[in-house]
Amino acid sequence: IFHPTGDPDRFAAWLDGYLATARRAPGYVTARQSIQGGDQLDRAVEVSFADSELLDAWLDSATRRTVLTEGATQGFGRSASDLI
Repeated sequence: IFHPTGDPDRFAAWLDGYLATARRAPGYVTARQSIQGGDQLDRAVEVSFADSELLDAWLDSATRRTVLTEGATQGFGRSASDLI
């Protein structure tokens, strides 16, 4: 779950890059984001992998960490930890 700034287009562009890191990772199966219905709903992302080891590898990857750091500098903070 992420808390984006008030610029939904910039957040969408960043999120595309975040999801691209998952798509390039071994074992990637699918990803989806929550329906956007205004500021009252959190923006959530679900990413699925073939097994927990491949998911953990992506969660711990330097590439993903870099994208999360870039998002944080733009104000796209996470409001929940990684859930499995």
